[in-house]
Amino acid sequence: MSLADKELKILELEHELEVLKRDDMDHSYQIKDLQNNLKQLKKDAYDNMSAYDRVYLARKQTRAHIHDYLDFLFPNPVCELEYNKDYELLIAIVLSAQTTDKRVNKVTRVLFSKYKTIEELANADVSDIENIIREIGTYKRKSMYVKEIANYLYKNSIKKIPNDRKVFLELVIKQLTCFWVLFIMRLLLL
Repeated sequence: MSLADKELKILELEHELEVLKRDDMDHSYQIKDLQNNLKQLKKDAYDNMSAYDRVYLARKQTRAHIHDYLDFLFPNPVCELEYNKDYELLIAIVLSAQTTDKRVNKVTRVLFSKYKTIEELANADVSDIENIIREIGTYKRKSMYVKEIANYLYKNSIKKIPNDRKVFLELVIKQLTCFWVLFIMRLLLL
């Protein structure tokens, strides 16, 4: 049995175990038997893993612990950035680099009231966008980013922002900003 098959079997057993635990009837013998099978399967899978797979598993478990801890700290995360559409959130996140959310909200209110659709924003003049976002700093580069994002979304007819790192990197968004965009989109939109 391959590692992937063992992982799939482990997931199936864990799901079956959860179903039995939720059931009102007494399934103590079945639960105990499933727990033993699961324990043995995990041990076998771990013993037959390569060093690379063990590192992969450790990182996967670490990510799960971090995710659980963040869920504990922030049970109902709320984005401080104001937006009505997916692309507005994306642009607000790009604009938020090196400035406060309060300032970004002030600027995006003006920007999105002037350009109500992605088409209008894609056809906007860069100097006009610069004038609107001037107070948030590094406005020249950010205005180019806004224009390029709007052009990309409009030309490719993207209505809902995909949860895909490759797409964000095509949008000339820096690596760190790309991480935060994906993180916030996963928390709020998906």
